[in-house]
Amino acid sequence: MMKGLILVAHGSRRETSNREFLTIVEQVRKQKDLDFARIEAAFLEFSERTIDKAVEAMVDADVENLFVYPYFLNAGNHVVNDIPQKVKAMEQTYPNIKVTVLPYIGSSASIISVIADELGGVL
Repeated sequence: MMKGLILVAHGSRRETSNREFLTIVEQVRKQKDLDFARIEAAFLEFSERTIDKAVEAMVDADVENLFVYPYFLNAGNHVVNDIPQKVKAMEQTYPNIKVTVLPYIGSSASIISVIADELGGVL
């Protein structure tokens, strides 16, 4: 069963911010130890790179097991409501695809280590 990953960010009116996220996604794609047939970027707002378009690309690539990774620091409205609603709609549109929403990046215990490492280099 082919696996796909969609990293979802908020999106910004500032195109430089959107490109920054796209660069991160490209770096994730280059990680050799990840077992995804396809990795896509999507934005909730301010971009034509929507979750719907990312899902369509996954369907076209015959992905059957889809993971959605919210690139958010906090469990705000987008994480708690918007992304789950999008996923529910995906599941209805594409009943043959299994969709799993992963915990948002800010909920990772590793985030504390990243912050401590960054601060340790400053102080």
